[in-house]
This record gives sequence, structure tokens and C-alpha cells, in this order.
Amino acid sequence: MSQNLEQGKLPRSAWRWGFSCEFLLVQDILDLKVPELMKECNFGLFLKIYEHDFDTTYAKLLAKLKQLGIYDHFYPWPVLSLEDGYYPNIHTVDKFEALINRIMAWYKKNKFQPPEYVLVDVEPDVDQERFKKNEELRKQRAFIKLDARGKIIPIDPVKSNAEAQAEAKKAGKKQSPNIIAEVGKIVDKIDEMDDARFDAMTKRFQRLVNAMHEQGTKALCVALPITFSDLADGKNILQDFLTTPIQTVNWDMVNYMIFAEYTHAILEHDDFVHLVYSYCKDFAKQHGEKASICFGVTGFGKHFDQIDPALYLKEFNASLNAGVTQLGIFCLENILMLGEDKFKEFCTLLDTADGSFEPDPEKLEFAMLIRKMWEAVDAGVAPLLKQLVKSGRAMQLIQNFTKGGI
Repeated sequence: MSQNLEQGKLPRSAWRWGFSCEFLLVQDILDLKVPELMKECNFGLFLKIYEHDFDTTYAKLLAKLKQLGIYDHFYPWPVLSLEDGYYPNIHTVDKFEALINRIMAWYKKNKFQPPEYVLVDVEPDVDQERFKKNEELRKQRAFIKLDARGKIIPIDPVKSNAEAQAEAKKAGKKQSPNIIAEVGKIVDKIDEMDDARFDAMTKRFQRLVNAMHEQGTKALCVALPITFSDLADGKNILQDFLTTPIQTVNWDMVNYMIFAEYTHAILEHDDFVHLVYSYCKDFAKQHGEKASICFGVTGFGKHFDQIDPALYLKEFNASLNAGVTQLGIFCLENILMLGEDKFKEFCTLLDTADGSFEPDPEKLEFAMLIRKMWEAVDAGVAPLLKQLVKSGRAMQLIQNFTKGGI
């Protein structure tokens, strides 16, 4: 592969990519003929699944994938109920392992081969209100419409974004957050941090991975890239704060979520691509062939964000050149909403990715400075905050602030 990269080319067969999918039901995937598109365009699908989704409809989906010869293109993305915590983390790992056991039992009972990978989306506790709204969108099944011929009716992204903004304006301004309450939540999270707790939870997550191996599948960890900064000083303070053991567990694959959407305020896209390249060089060095990356966000519901395939092509090429060859995009829905023709054009362009990328030294230096900022938070700011909280000084400062003493 290194020889191909030196020539600026990488064979299509040497890498794979796919879409995450959060807002479509299993029945939607069948109705929209996504398996047929997967076969034709050769992409993978990482579908969010609740326990109640493992039913006869899910069995139909697996049978269709098997029939088309693309069973290995599909990885389930199981999550807990909102009441149980949704994401696997320090607080929910026991419930998540029990869920995995029940899922694997379903595969065995229904005589389906276990998936090659199961996504383990290790993230902090969710904002209940935001996710309830997301689930309402999912249940409405109103994102994608078919015409009388069964073809997807394309949506105009400009018009859709205008409608989404109008709806948000009509709904009224959001309430201003209670700063003291939010700071209090952070203080509580810091107060819970404990090296012994983190070490114990690392072992629990490793047990989860080992149990998945015993049942014939592998653990694909979906991770926040900030956790990678812990490796700079060999401590686990950011992972402990986020309740997400990532770097201390022997995962089968680690998929870092690096979304351009969250950098628009400070970075041009070319700067973001260099940040991707910088990260991927180190991801590949740390994880080898287990390194993976997910790009986005294409949008949520009626709101579209990054849907230009040319931008993703640059991101893909930077990743491939840096040695990360397993790629994803979040999420499928908004690209499908452009219509079948646009969707196929999107996939066709990304299939031309070959690792052709020439980093600009100045932009690469800028990217490294951004990463050093996070490492500085890890090495200096985070330990200071931890000390302030553990000593009780943080609460004194908050009380002084509320009384006008600061």
C-alpha cells in the first residue's frame, strides 16, 4: 500500500467506506431499496438499532443482504433505550453488555451469521430532551418520500434549510441556559473522576470486547477524537471526565468522529482537511489497521449541512494518504433525500478516492497547533480543574461568583 501511496494512487479494493444511519427505521431501509444501492454503489451501512428493532423485519433485511452477497457490508449500531442511558459508557457498560448478549442470542436463534463488527458507540450521557426530539423525527418517517414509481422524490437543500430555519424561528427562541447549573453539572462530573473507577471500567469494557469475540463478532469502537489527546501525556484524564474508556481498551477497530460541521466557525475546509491528515497520521501510527474515521455531518432531518461530495473526496484522500483506509460518513439520510441520481453521483465521485494529497506545510502546522491546544487542556487546564473540585475550592469560587464576590 505504501508503494501505491508514493505514486499518489490507492486501489479501490484496498479500502472500504460506508454511511452511518440514525434516523431511518429498518422498514425504511427496505422500502427505499438501500440494500440494492449498497450492492450497486459498493458502500457499507451502519444502522442504529434498538432492541425492539430485532424482529421479523430485521430478519428480512439480513436475508436481503445475504441474497445480494453484501452481508459483510452491514454493521448494526445498537443503542440502549433513553431511559437506560443510550450510549455505552462507564455508567451503562453492564446494561450494554447484556444488550449485546441478547442481540447475539437473536442472531443464533434466527440462524444468521453474527455480523463481522458491531458498533460500540462509546460516548458520554445524552441530553435527554435533544434525543427525545431526534426520536420523534425518526418515528415520523417523514424524511424521504417516494413517487408512484417508487423513486425517491428529491428535496431542494436550499429550500429545505430555509423551511427548517423558519420552523425554528416560529418555535421561539431557546431559553438561555442556567450557567450556574451547567457549571454545577461539570463540577459534579469532575468530582466523580477517580483513577480506580476508570481502571475498573477499562476492565469492564475489555470484558465486553472479549465476550463479543466469544460470540463470533468484533467490537468497532466509535470514539470522540478528543480522547486521543490523552496519549500525549500518558494519562486518562479526558477519558475519565467523558466517562469513555477508549485508549485503554483493546478494540478491534477505533472509529474517530471528525466532523467538519463543528469546525466551520474557525476553519476553512482546506484547514480542516489538513487537521484530518494530521490526526490520521497518528491514528494509523497508534492503531495500525484498526484505525478508522467518520466524516460529516450531512445534516439532520430537514436541515442539510455538508452534502458536496467534492469536500468528502478531499477528506477521503487526505485520510488514505495518511494511512487510514476505513472510512465513514454521517449520515445516510440527507444524501438519500437528494434523490437516487444525486446519491449515485455522490458515491461515484467518492469511489475515485485514491490517496492523492499533497499537504501544505503552513496549513499542517496550523492543524498541529489546534491539536496542541487540546493537549494543553489535557496537560494543564484539566488537572487544575480537577484539583480545584477535589479540594472544594471550585464550589467556593462558584458561591463567590453568585454573591458578586468575583
